[in-house]
Amino acid sequence: MKILHKMSVVDFQKLHIQAGWKILKDKEVKKSLKKSMFLSSCLIKNDVVGIARIVGDNTTRGLLCDVIVNPMYQGQGIGKALLKDLFEQIQKFVDKHDEFLLEALPTKDKTAFYVKCGFKYAPNKMDGVYKWFKNSNIYKANSKKHIMQLNDNPFKKIKAGQKIIEMRLNDEKRQLIKKDDIIIFLHRQNNNKKLWTRVVDIKKYKNFEQLYKNNNKIDLGYNKNEVAMPSDMQQYYNEENIKKYGVLAIKIQLL
Repeated sequence: MKILHKMSVVDFQKLHIQAGWKILKDKEVKKSLKKSMFLSSCLIKNDVVGIARIVGDNTTRGLLCDVIVNPMYQGQGIGKALLKDLFEQIQKFVDKHDEFLLEALPTKDKTAFYVKCGFKYAPNKMDGVYKWFKNSNIYKANSKKHIMQLNDNPFKKIKAGQKIIEMRLNDEKRQLIKKDDIIIFLHRQNNNKKLWTRVVDIKKYKNFEQLYKNNNKIDLGYNKNEVAMPSDMQQYYNEENIKKYGVLAIKIQLL
């Protein structure tokens, strides 16, 4: 068995006929194959016995289609091998970008096969199956992405590496943040400016007095000659909410 990253019109049409699928005009198939994001074919004894390809927006979304194995060769792991190869192609692509969502719409009797190959199936949310790919240079295994806004001064200090702890209320939204998650900070006055960071540690405190006592003021974003006062945070959060939720010291690493 040999996996190739090419697919001819002839082989595509032949497998469609063998599988009993609809065939199209050769010129239309040629155009379609040319616009594929990724494709794989399986060669056995110089004969293409399986194909699979992905079409999409060439950035963040793709649809798996035309997964066909010659009926004479089914049950030999060819379908899994084709998907594995496509997954590897996607991962190489996404490691130069951010995230990629692959979707598929299998018939009901094929859903279990796709789940075994690594797809997720959530019938209460959607009819098909899906699989997320994330940049392995940025994301850890269970990393999630969060968006926060920052004013100009803290934004600049994080960018310069002068502030490595972000202070926030431990409200419902912030309670979702875990170690190794990604936080994208948007400049409040200009959302086109962004900072990508990873959470390297996160500590909970009852209030900002406790937080300030247990952390270096430089790490919090203060200059050496500035007095670090917990009351500085009252411009953002009132005492009622601080008492209700507590606060967080989110240690971050600039990516």
